[in-house]
Amino acid sequence: MGNSDSKLVFKQGIFRLSEPKPIPKDDIYWTGFWKLPDSTEDVFSLFSPSDIRRARDSSLHNIETLLASLISRLVALSHLPAFPDPELAPAKEALNCVRVITRILPFLYESDHLESWEDKFFWQRRRRKLDNGPNRKPEVLFDGSNSDDPKVEEKLEESFEYMKPLGEEVIDHLVDLLFYSNFTIPRVERSKKKVTYAIWQNGVGCNTPMQSSKEMESNRSEILRLLLTMSSKSLYMPAHIVPIKGVKTLTYIATCPDKQIVLSILCSQLNTALQYNPSTWRVPYDHVVYKDPKQVHVSYCLQFLLVLLLYPIPEDGGESISKNFFRHFLGRLHRPQDFDFLTEGMLKTLNQPLQATSSYLPGSQKSVKWAPEMLMLFWEALQCNRRFRSFIIESERGTEFAVLVLYYALEYKMDPAKQGVVRMCVFILQTLSTEPDFGKSLNRAFIGQETLPLSVRIPDFTGTYADYLIISIHALITTTKGKLDAIYPALLATINNVAPYLQNLDERSSTKIIQLFALMSAPSFLLANDTNHSLLQSLLEAMNAIIEHQYQNNPVFVHAIFHSRKRFEALRSFTLESGQQEIERRNQRRKASAEGIDDFRSPSRSLRNGSFDNVRSPQSTRTPSLSNVPEEGGTFTIGDDEDSDEDDEREPMVTPSHSSPSNQASQSPSRSSSIDEPLPTQLRGMSEKARGKMPANQSAFSRQSSSTSLNSHFSAAIMSPTTGFSPSAHWIDSWLPTLPLHTILTLLASSSLGSVDVPPELPPQIDPSPPRVHLFSWTPLALGWYESLLWGFIFTSEMVLQKGTAGVWNGTNIRLFRVEQMAASGPSLMKPMGAVDAVGSNLVQRIGRMGVRADTAPPGGSVRDGGMQWVGYAELASAVSNAGGLGILTALTQPTPEALRTEIRKCRSLTPNPFAVNLTLLPALDPPDYHAYASVILSEGIRIVETAGNSPGPVIQQLKRENCTIIHKCTTIRHAQSAINLGVDFLSIDGFECAGHVGESDITNFILLSKARQSLKVPFIASGGFADGQGLAAALSLGAEGINMGTRFMCTVEAPIHIKVKEAIVEAQETDTELVLRRWRNTSRLFGNKVAKEAVKVERESQSGKFEDVAPYVSGKRGREVFLNGDVDYGVWTAGQVIGLIHDIPTCQDLVERVEREAEETLIKANSLITSSSSDAWPEPSRKASDPSSAGKAGPETPGTVDKNVNNPSAEIWGVGKPKL
Repeated sequence: MGNSDSKLVFKQGIFRLSEPKPIPKDDIYWTGFWKLPDSTEDVFSLFSPSDIRRARDSSLHNIETLLASLISRLVALSHLPAFPDPELAPAKEALNCVRVITRILPFLYESDHLESWEDKFFWQRRRRKLDNGPNRKPEVLFDGSNSDDPKVEEKLEESFEYMKPLGEEVIDHLVDLLFYSNFTIPRVERSKKKVTYAIWQNGVGCNTPMQSSKEMESNRSEILRLLLTMSSKSLYMPAHIVPIKGVKTLTYIATCPDKQIVLSILCSQLNTALQYNPSTWRVPYDHVVYKDPKQVHVSYCLQFLLVLLLYPIPEDGGESISKNFFRHFLGRLHRPQDFDFLTEGMLKTLNQPLQATSSYLPGSQKSVKWAPEMLMLFWEALQCNRRFRSFIIESERGTEFAVLVLYYALEYKMDPAKQGVVRMCVFILQTLSTEPDFGKSLNRAFIGQETLPLSVRIPDFTGTYADYLIISIHALITTTKGKLDAIYPALLATINNVAPYLQNLDERSSTKIIQLFALMSAPSFLLANDTNHSLLQSLLEAMNAIIEHQYQNNPVFVHAIFHSRKRFEALRSFTLESGQQEIERRNQRRKASAEGIDDFRSPSRSLRNGSFDNVRSPQSTRTPSLSNVPEEGGTFTIGDDEDSDEDDEREPMVTPSHSSPSNQASQSPSRSSSIDEPLPTQLRGMSEKARGKMPANQSAFSRQSSSTSLNSHFSAAIMSPTTGFSPSAHWIDSWLPTLPLHTILTLLASSSLGSVDVPPELPPQIDPSPPRVHLFSWTPLALGWYESLLWGFIFTSEMVLQKGTAGVWNGTNIRLFRVEQMAASGPSLMKPMGAVDAVGSNLVQRIGRMGVRADTAPPGGSVRDGGMQWVGYAELASAVSNAGGLGILTALTQPTPEALRTEIRKCRSLTPNPFAVNLTLLPALDPPDYHAYASVILSEGIRIVETAGNSPGPVIQQLKRENCTIIHKCTTIRHAQSAINLGVDFLSIDGFECAGHVGESDITNFILLSKARQSLKVPFIASGGFADGQGLAAALSLGAEGINMGTRFMCTVEAPIHIKVKEAIVEAQETDTELVLRRWRNTSRLFGNKVAKEAVKVERESQSGKFEDVAPYVSGKRGREVFLNGDVDYGVWTAGQVIGLIHDIPTCQDLVERVEREAEETLIKANSLITSSSSDAWPEPSRKASDPSSAGKAGPETPGTVDKNVNNPSAEIWGVGKPKL
């Protein structure tokens, strides 16, 4: 469908589909659906959701005929011996059949009233008339005469044969097409069969890799996409119905009894997903210019494999229970080499996002999107293959997987869209913890902590894997503000499972366990609802297991128990009345603190002899915030008690002190800022005593002080406003005696009251109980959640446009989960949303009044903010627009055209002023769909577009047809001339001083701008080395119409980077930059930190001349961490020489106004120096050199340029003009 005429014909055919009149089955009209489209984009863009719904609701008979015709054509093509011959049986027609069916099915699935039609059309057995020869007499096929004659009925039955349902036939042919010679697999030598069930990749079940091609993998992806679509009926059911009702497509595939077919599909998809290596050496930022089509294929393979493995076969009420053969054969794997392959493949994928986020150059490596799916595959393998689980643990890879699982849990814990991934990670940990050998393996020293991202790294950590696990679980419970309350039992079950095997727990992990006990034994927590006591019971069981089974191997933990003696004794005597009094006293203290009463005292307690609500400082009252409780290195360490005697206070447990506040700081009465922060429902009501032990001045999460996000919001009312629960004395008596306190209280009783001396051996009164294993149990609700999690992955993955398609299920009525259409979130360093160009329109207006070529100023004004990776987002764009500029969003930083649409709307919601979009066209083997991005730009009403890169002609023509103003970026005059020939309206000339890519010509702006003025026939703006109004005035004098400022806008209040980075720019000199990658003609200017200097040294001294030598220094792992954490030497980041001119951090409003004022003052001052007798010191833009005699008196024909053969009028003012040639 290469021309507009064929597209118009196809669209007209789609309109005809919704006409009430049935279209005959043999009408040539149907052939257009498989002959006209050229790509998936054609089908998805022209066959809109409204077209499908209109035809579905008004002409279902035509939809039915269309599906039947497509299936019939697909089957016929696959049976032709010549398929896929381009002339006789083109593959294009088969693919178009697949694409159109894929497009239609979701809109049929979403309609409830079509369910019976769907069952009849796809899943009812079909009858086919038998041909009994020429002598066969015609029979009555419909109700009518002789209908009561049994002989006639019997004869009618004999004249038909029953066939498979249409749905089963389609699935059979699609599976065959996955293994079709010269279509999805290479031709098999010495084989006459067109379908060969061969495994696509070497790995499980195959030692020899199969030759493949990009085209074959693309064809497989199309087939897999349709199979996924047919299986997606789950999306249109409630979660609890899915495991009960099932999906007929999946039931048919999963219960296939043909072992060869099952193993071919299973091994092909498994090997394809695990063989892909996302971390091979690549050129930085290659994903910007090159789209790896193999990733699409791998993603579909992994997703469809998981759909098959996870599918629970619904019970049909019969005696026999059908088996999921894909899950069965995965569970039958047993060869060590297969387990090695599975392990290495999973670790490659799971480790890649960690490497990408720790890269030196921000965003130079693109993280794979299917890491959560790989976690799901790992969990499936653990569950259905006991031998694999044992292999993982015995080979000591279990701890490596555990750390990765914890990374994803901690990384996603605060992301609402990733809560399902966090839950799955916790359940994976629980599954691993059921193996005793896993608990024993946790006692090994933790290795490789320095390779972890900063977000999950524990400073100065030297403990074991067990310590790391406990600290991480503590962080998941105490820093998530109730978002993960549903998995607290699973987290505690994990600790319970491994507790009997843990040895040598250090101070940190012991502290975390005691802190969890303090939180869960607080009255506000216990009385909040009727189930919280079960969490406390689970934690106590874990503590008992450590004591009973590893007493002598955990002296630090046992010492912590003794330091918290009075907490355990207080819990033993807990009553409803005492709990209510505790909560009331704390509420009064909060109220007193809010009213500014500095010396509030409980009427019933003295300052030093009170119990739970005592304060530690006689000088000031502690505010009810957990941020006051020191964890490590402060006055309180492990289990200290507020009502302990002075001897206890003088003998705190010795622990490392690295970042804890001082005693004086911890007693300050000024830390109440976190009082109203929302907290986990199940942790509300932590006692005053517990809050008095939290670290001071810790408002943000830190791995060594991770409980600081819990605060005094625990003081919820005793009766829950949501559940109506009201605690009673009888209810407390029902569970308090069952709390497993015997072991701990017996241990404490073995030492004299008030003593912290630890008995050398376990008291004989304590009888160790057998270790208990808390298994994860599946229920229909859990299965429904699991299905919804998987389909959520698939749905969001499909939202990423693949060559212009807008997602198979996008816009349909999903019921399995809720799809929220949200405005784009604010910019974050982990989620860049686009670079920003800013143009100061106020400046143009004021300089325009001075007559400085205002009629040729670039759209929006004469000050622009250059594109900046990880800095320029929608908020910054809107801030500049609100300051009087024009924000420009960068299109290709958005993953899809629809994401760009969302970002445009976000920016529009933040500013009423105009803004524009940058569209950069870079060389690529598989380039982005620039026309789709341009279409979004146009459809959203953007009429100012900045372009950059190679071969922008087609996109420029598309934009110019809608009267867009085009500004094109160039680094050389030669490139600028080419852009002029394409019809651009403005040019942006980038000099050698700029940040980032500087080109290879090393020409600074003073020469480059003058050369542009002499050579170019369109107006241009200057980029590189500008930070103030004097620079703007100089650029205007050199012939430019405005300036770009990039690094200068990094140093504004609105720039979303760490303040230390901004301060580093302010302190830097113009000499503090480095040029890297010159050897490979990809020169970039970076901030001259330690990493950049080392990269230059390695590049210069490299003997091999290979990029791999310098890649570790400049590959984009660690750059974004610089902007996030403020360590300017942690990775490389771009900055221009203009850093030497930046001395402050203003707002965008102040900066634009200052540049405007400075430029105006500078130009006025320059104008006052003019000695010419002419009243027109500046040449009028409208004056043209109409003949040679006027050449020395006026400017060139195009404003803002000077012909090579005339004097520069501005230069003549200063007496330096050349004689006229």
